[in-house]
Amino acid sequence: MINHTESSSFVRYFGSIIHKSGKYNFKKLHRFAKNHLKKTFKLEELPFLFHEISSADFKREHLGLVCLRSLLNKGNSSLVQKVMDAHLIPKLISFLERDNSPELQINSAWVLTKLASKGTYEQIISVIDFGKILESMVRLLNTNNSNVLIAVNFLIL
Repeated sequence: MINHTESSSFVRYFGSIIHKSGKYNFKKLHRFAKNHLKKTFKLEELPFLFHEISSADFKREHLGLVCLRSLLNKGNSSLVQKVMDAHLIPKLISFLERDNSPELQINSAWVLTKLASKGTYEQIISVIDFGKILESMVRLLNTNNSNVLIAVNFLIL
């Protein structure tokens, strides 16, 4: 497991965003995922990212999810398999059910969309087989949050 004290630039910067006090800055978070992640992230750090997504802390969950979403944008079926092997699908589905956290709903829907679009047939079937994903998506079609609705519509398509 990688921790914040190791020399990884990615892990240090991730930690600096999490530990900053004050208002949680979503724009800075997305900028980090797009820019810093591309330059410093190493595949060996995936377990760290998976650990953060599986935490019970909103900031860690959200930042980990945004980073994973960014990685999946350029990833392939081997990255999809790593996500599946980490048993993150149930956690991603649970994010869809958190009505008080539209940021988690949006990013989870996008991650699930990327898993489905980049995965093999078997991987896609495995994601769907969790069953609750369909129930969660249908429920979210009634949301008042347009960004959540857009993300869920892409997941359905």
